[in-house]
Amino acid sequence: TFNLIKDTKNNSIALVGQVGCVDADTEYFNGEEWNKISEYKEGDKVLQYNPDTNEGTLTIPKRYIKSKAETLWRIETKRGSINQKLSLDHNFAYITSKGNMTIKPFYEVIETHYRTRQGFYGKVKTSFEYNGPGICLTDDEIRLMVAVIADGYFDPKLNICRINIKKERKIKRLEELLLKTNIQYKKHFKQNGFVSFSFLAPRREKEFTNYWYSCNQHQLTIITDEVIFWDGHCDAKRRRKFFTTCKESADFIQFAFSATGRRA
Repeated sequence: TFNLIKDTKNNSIALVGQVGCVDADTEYFNGEEWNKISEYKEGDKVLQYNPDTNEGTLTIPKRYIKSKAETLWRIETKRGSINQKLSLDHNFAYITSKGNMTIKPFYEVIETHYRTRQGFYGKVKTSFEYNGPGICLTDDEIRLMVAVIADGYFDPKLNICRINIKKERKIKRLEELLLKTNIQYKKHFKQNGFVSFSFLAPRREKEFTNYWYSCNQHQLTIITDEVIFWDGHCDAKRRRKFFTTCKESADFIQFAFSATGRRA
């Protein structure tokens, strides 16, 4: 179990072992993937948040505590952006009405909620800035791989990627990216209105694997900018929505938006 503890010397909040629990299904990020806290392995790093810099960084926790709790309390928002199960002595970090980050045992938060007319009025931070070491792809190659993961498929015997698309905006965008990356391609017009492209993609993969978590802040921003064009849309209220049938890709895209300062 990890809790948020204020380090007054370094002015940061770190995830360290102490009293207080989250439920066994709560996930932590180790730099490469998301794992359940109940399956924590010694030596794994965990993501910590610094409220002074708004940065998320990886660190080795001091302790790992596993204990039983008779009761857990659930805190959630109407739209589901926050959904946590906590024990009463869990150190709960939130932003006050004056915009200050504070930490209290969760039982004090519950007491405040029932004692005051408006209830608990704090805000829970849901985004941060994360800067990985970076991946060896250009910006345009990253954008092209977003298209490949969204609409491409690979020949089982060859490394050739094929993309069949009908929407004019996608046809124009794909050809633009292929020209910018100097990748040779073949283009075929089909009788059903589809246009088929075949080429050697920068990487042979159809999902956002652990490799993509190494992206730096700029590269994550490139992905969040491009991915809605291929596998999503903006609604009338300018809310971006992303669609996939792959949990690994869903986990990564949620991380990419959160790690670039946007709630997802």
